[in-house]
Amino acid sequence: MGRTRQPAANWPLWPPPNDKDMLKLARATTPYMRFLDVGIVQAVAEDNRRIGADWSSRLEALGINSATYLWEGSPCVFPGIRRHAGKKETAMFRQEAASNEAPPQCLALDHNDYPKQLWAFTLTGRRFQKRGPDGYQLAHILDHKEYGNRWREELDIPPGSQEPKPYGLFTSAANLAYVPGTFLGPTDFSPRLRSLIQRRARQLYGNVCQIVPPPLAIKACEDPNWGLDNFKWDKPVGDTDNIPEFLEFRRKHMEKLFNKRSRRK
Repeated sequence: MGRTRQPAANWPLWPPPNDKDMLKLARATTPYMRFLDVGIVQAVAEDNRRIGADWSSRLEALGINSATYLWEGSPCVFPGIRRHAGKKETAMFRQEAASNEAPPQCLALDHNDYPKQLWAFTLTGRRFQKRGPDGYQLAHILDHKEYGNRWREELDIPPGSQEPKPYGLFTSAANLAYVPGTFLGPTDFSPRLRSLIQRRARQLYGNVCQIVPPPLAIKACEDPNWGLDNFKWDKPVGDTDNIPEFLEFRRKHMEKLFNKRSRRK
């Protein structure tokens, strides 16, 4: 005899934090957020202008849309590297599936190591060693994957325009910040706090690079309570003295990626 299906339980309705509560949380969070020094982001964007034409032509020759990574003023650190998405690509990345097929629209897939390389070089003088600052985690300021992307809620997109792929934001120097692990949830799921952090990135880097691919733009905020000057921000971090060494490392590594991807074409 089959069991009788129980009716759905009626969960209690608990009030969410109100705007005043979120303001308190934001004020507690922003002093602990760490952004890269503006000169570091500028150096990446300028190096992309110098070498970007060559890299763009090589990406296009491999069937990869170069504008996804190297738009005008792009601060993308490793053009052609994106996060794996879905079971198939995850299996490719973990080398759990034997396949000669190259993942689409990228040189290689990554979990979350490539975005940390620039930070490691400028803060420690060496490449990323699988460990970051204690108690902090690297957070992407804007979404860099297609699935669940919040661009239409968080960015200004001109009507009728074609929305670009988000992959170039994965390793973007202007799209990353270190956040205490205890604050990672709110910075990922609170629209108010996410907007605040995005506008802070624009305030820091908007004059040295194009943070998001055109025709996108970071939205303004009309609420004076959430103006950037109402919050305490720590001084940006990182040492520009290590930038020449990092850019040389980046160029050599990109050459390896191009050669490896060409063999799989």
